[in-house]
Amino acid sequence: MAQRRTKIEVLNEKISKVDSKIAACTEKIAALEDEKTALAAQLDEIRKAEKKAKEAAELKRLLKLMHKKDISVEDLEAMISREA
Repeated sequence: MAQRRTKIEVLNEKISKVDSKIAACTEKIAALEDEKTALAAQLDEIRKAEKKAKEAAELKRLLKLMHKKDISVEDLEAMISREA
């Protein structure tokens, strides 16, 4: 004769299933946090590259202006030191 499971056994089994689901969700959360960290690092690298590109463009613009106005680096340094 088959023995009926007690309410305690049924509830323990349900608790065990919930614990398994929690563990699976915890693993997914950890994986998503790792992905977020990697994406943030990529974003940081892109921002650094954009900043470098902007600085390079500004230097190129300054150099072009200096050539157009026939100003040497020494002339520019002298102008800046007179202002200070």
